[in-house]
Order: sequence, then C-alpha cells, then structure tokens
Amino acid sequence: MKIMKKSLFYLFMLICSVSLFTACSDDDDEGNGSGNQLTSQVIGGYKGTLNIYLAAGNEEMHIGVDIPKNITIAEASKTSVNMELKDFSFMNMDLGTISLQNCELTKDGDNYKFAGKQKLTVQKYSLVADIDAEGIISGNVVTVNLDIAAKLSDLTQNVRVVYSGTKLTGSESSEAKITNFIFDSDVVTEQPVIDEEKGIITFTVRGNATVDQLKLIPEITVSNKATVTPASGVEQNFGQEVKYTVMAENGNTRVYKVIVKHIINKFDFESWEEQKGEGDVSLGFYSPVGGYWDTSNTGVYLIKAMLGETYPELVDTPFAVEKVTDAHLGTGAAKVSTIDSKGAYGMIPKITAGTLFLGYFNTEYAMTSALMCTRFGLVWNEKPLKVTGFYKYLPGDVYYRCDDPEGAKDIVVEDKSMKDACMISAVLYEISDESEGQYLDGTNIYTSSDRVVALAQFSTDEKVDDYAPFTLTLDYVKEYNSAKKYRFAVIASSSANGDKFSGAPGSALYLDDIEIINE
Repeated sequence: MKIMKKSLFYLFMLICSVSLFTACSDDDDEGNGSGNQLTSQVIGGYKGTLNIYLAAGNEEMHIGVDIPKNITIAEASKTSVNMELKDFSFMNMDLGTISLQNCELTKDGDNYKFAGKQKLTVQKYSLVADIDAEGIISGNVVTVNLDIAAKLSDLTQNVRVVYSGTKLTGSESSEAKITNFIFDSDVVTEQPVIDEEKGIITFTVRGNATVDQLKLIPEITVSNKATVTPASGVEQNFGQEVKYTVMAENGNTRVYKVIVKHIINKFDFESWEEQKGEGDVSLGFYSPVGGYWDTSNTGVYLIKAMLGETYPELVDTPFAVEKVTDAHLGTGAAKVSTIDSKGAYGMIPKITAGTLFLGYFNTEYAMTSALMCTRFGLVWNEKPLKVTGFYKYLPGDVYYRCDDPEGAKDIVVEDKSMKDACMISAVLYEISDESEGQYLDGTNIYTSSDRVVALAQFSTDEKVDDYAPFTLTLDYVKEYNSAKKYRFAVIASSSANGDKFSGAPGSALYLDDIEIINE
C-alpha cells in the first residue's frame, strides 16, 4: 500500500503542490519606500524539507513528512524577493519549476519577513483555493508557512504547508548516489546489483525464504557527504516495496527502488500486520504480512475520513478486507466484503467492493482514476499453471447498479433482476521492465489483449456456507517465453462488477490456503 502515497483528499494535496510558491504580490516596482536593503544573508539557495498537514475536524493529518526540497531566494527589487522551487514533483505529477514572485520584504530586528496572498484556480479539477503565505529568514534559516483554503463544489478543505531550510554556501557536493548495497545473510543468493540509470537495486533470495527471512539489514555506502533514508544498518521488510532516498550535500536527491527476485507460492492468511501512515499513525486496518497482497482498504480509509462527519455510521463500518478466525485451516482467513460507502460529489462511490490482490495499492493515481490505484501483479519468473484455494461466499440482499461509473459513482439504482456474484481471477501479463508504468490496473487488466498472456476466472452468485475448493487453470492465449518479463496477479472481489461500482452491500467472500502452481 502506498498511502499519499484518493479522491478529494488527493485533490487537496494537488492544490498544495500547485499553489506552493505560486505568487506573493502583484507589485513589480521598487517597494514601499521603507529603504530596506537586501543582503547576502537573504539571497541564495536553501536546503530543507516540506511538511504538509490536512485539516480533519479539530485535528490535523500529517500527510507529507520531511519531503526533501531546495528553494532559491533571489532579489526582485530593493524591497522584495522572488522564491523558486525547481523540479517539483508530487503524487507522480511533475509540476516543473514553481515561483513566488515579488514578495514584499520587511526587516524585524535581525530577521527578514515576507508575506502575500494568492487566489488560485485549477480549472482541470474545477477547484479554487485562497492562499496566505508568510515567511521569515533568521540568520541562515528560512521558514515558509502557507495556509490554503480549498473549495470543490460545496466541499471545503484547509491545508497547511511548512517549508524549513538552511542556506547553502555554494560549495557543497551535488552527487547523490548509492555506490554499494550489500547484505550479510544466508537467505541472499545473489548480492544486489545497482542499475544507476533506472534507479533500481535488484537482489535474489532463496526460493524457500520465509516472510520473516525477508526482513533484512542492508549495509549502504553513498556519495561523499550525502545521506540516505532509510539509513544504512536499519532493518527493512523486503517482502514489500522499499525505496531509498539519497540526499547530496547541496540538497539534490535521488530515489532508488529495491526489487527482490523471489516469490512465495503458498498463502495461508494466518499473519496480518497493522497498516500505518505518515508519522507512524495507525490507519485502523490490517493487511496480510509480506507485502505480496494488498487491498482496497486504503480507499475505504479515505472515504471514512472525508464522509465520517456527514455519515457517522461510516466510522464504525468494518473495512472491506479483514482477517477472520473462520478459516479453512488454522486460525486465519481473509474476508472480502462489499460496503455501502454512501457516495458524494460524483467521485466517491455509493458501492465499494472489497478487493484482495497480488500487487499494491498506490493512491498517487487517484487524480486520474480510482481504479488505477490497484497496481496488479508481482514480477513472476516462472510459468504459472493453476491457482487453487478454498472459499465461501454470501451474496448481499440488495443489488445496486451504477449506470455512470465514470462520472457519477455516487448515483445507483436498485436492480431486483441482479444478484451479486464474487470473482476470483488470475492474470499473467508481459512487461518490458519492472517500472511503475508497466503495471496493469483496474482499468485495463482484462482488456489489454496486447499484453495479457494467460487468464483464468472463477465466479459464482450462489451462497456457499462451508469452505469449498476452487481451481483456476490458466488459459494461455499467447506462448510463454522464459526470456521475457512478466507480472502475475491473483485478484479476488466480493462483487464481480465492483469495478463498475455496482454490487450488493453485505456480500462477503472468504478466502484461505491459496496456492500458485508453476510448471
């Protein structure tokens, strides 16, 4: 799960991104006659971090923590400054260079202050934001505060952004590289290889490595005077996606993604772990350990945060995917449910189907399409033949159909002619590389005929009270080639038409003891 890292929540974060350092004043002349003189103490580059806070009732959610960024302060006139933030990207969006122009500068003792207002309109999202910006430069430290009041239709949201940075001398090193990355573990059969051009680090582990054995401690060497986060010598769970950010002495950054070549073929859903957001704050739900499976729970979490005050009953509504003790074997199984998520503003659905899948949930795609958040599949180095497991299913009582899933997800009609059905699918598809852009998602996993190599599906609308076996036998529509790269996904939903925001609240699919059988 990548929580940042759906819907309006991310729209407000976009505002934060677009409006940051956009404008401060319309005054282009030489100032207000105060006679303040800019000094070398003010002008220059600054290395620091961004923190982003989203108002949630009487509290704030810390949604962006210590994001490394550099800014430049330049002279606009004798009494005003410009501020520039280069190469700014957020939520998979490259926003380029963002500037704050002609900010009036005043002297307050040994400090300098600047302030301004801006009204921002983002036509693409029909969104308006009022921005109040204040900054203070004390010695070689700058702090900028932005209070943003955003409005979308009848919904308002307050966002606060804080930047803090230290002035650079100009002689700092700009190199930000990982030069060595190694493990001291018998589980690792091939030490990491660094692809500097792609920013990818790949290593191989034993085929029978357990989830706990994938919790490894790397020793990392970086460029002189650079730092790396997470730090060298700190344990990470490489059963899920891990990224390292290297910051050069001058503030330049480089992100590396670590990929482990290893697949676990059996899943008993005995062990689950609590999911947490920025600042180690609990999100209130759990996921199967290991990072192989993810769920639609992140979307439910955000819906609860946005509509919880309007619909208090949502707060106590169970999440769409949960661990239950009603298992086929052992003490744990997965329960996947369809919930009534109330719906609002055309973009928050009335019907949210639970989904459990191999892959991960990336909220950075929510601005484009909620279905794109489901990044289906794990890199698969073998030829899968079958998927077996055990299931139970209880269809909900009342089926709701959404006739405009693209534009009005919150509008549904009761359809007495329809009965809900579960769906379990297995899909093998080609990838040219292991980059983010090569994932198939909820918009195209079943329609990308040029990339799908094999497919199998199981669906039923019958009530099944006791665990029964299921088998998915892959139907190969293209020849498997071991020289090519593939991702393999197993996808389970409590409502087969959940991708169209249709289904019956209360539908519940239970899954346990899933096994992937390779050639």
